[in-house]
This record gives sequence, C-alpha cells and structure tokens, in this order.
Amino acid sequence: MPLISVRDVLMKALSNPRFLAIYSGVLTLVFAVTVLCGFAAMRDPKFGIITARRINIVEPDGTVRLTISNRADFPGGWIHKKESPRPDRRDAAGMLFMSEEGTEQGGLIWGAS
Repeated sequence: MPLISVRDVLMKALSNPRFLAIYSGVLTLVFAVTVLCGFAAMRDPKFGIITARRINIVEPDGTVRLTISNRADFPGGWIHKKESPRPDRRDAAGMLFMSEEGTEQGGLIWGAS
C-alpha cells in the first residue's frame, strides 16, 4: 500500500477543474465589489461643520498657499516653501497667504505680540 503525502492530496485537490472554476469566480466577484466600492467613494464630500486645529490649502505639487490655524499650531514664517520659527507669533492665530514661490505674502493675525 503506497503512502500518500499531504502534498499529493493538496495538489490533486487544488488542480481539480471544479475547484479552479469556483476559485476564479469568487476572485472575480471580490475584485468587482472592490472596484465598485472604490468608485462609489469618489463623490464630492459636503460638510456642515469642520473642526480642525490647522488647515493648509496646498497646490497639486504640495506648495502651501494658505494656512488657517489656531494659537497652538500657528506656523512660523514661510520662505521658499520652508517654515522657519517666529518667536513673536507664539500667541497668534489667523491666516497666512503664500506666493507662487512658497514665501509668506501677508495674512490676518490676531493676538501676536
């Protein structure tokens, strides 16, 4: 009586045409559901209220164009897309506007010394 290994049993079961048909059908169904759910999530979100400590509005290349922030997270100065510390803005809150090159161009700041 020949010994049948676990490997031989698995190979025989996994190469069965019926198993392969069921397996491919399940994979196709899972793929279709994943794709359809992904497209359903691409709607434009609408908000009544947004709560955030800081909002950076950025260009597609990542350049920050506008920062709206509270006191705790208010940025320093922006020079050529890099933020540098500004101790005089420790107690500031407001908005900062940046130029095309990523340098601060002005803003509306409250509470700074």
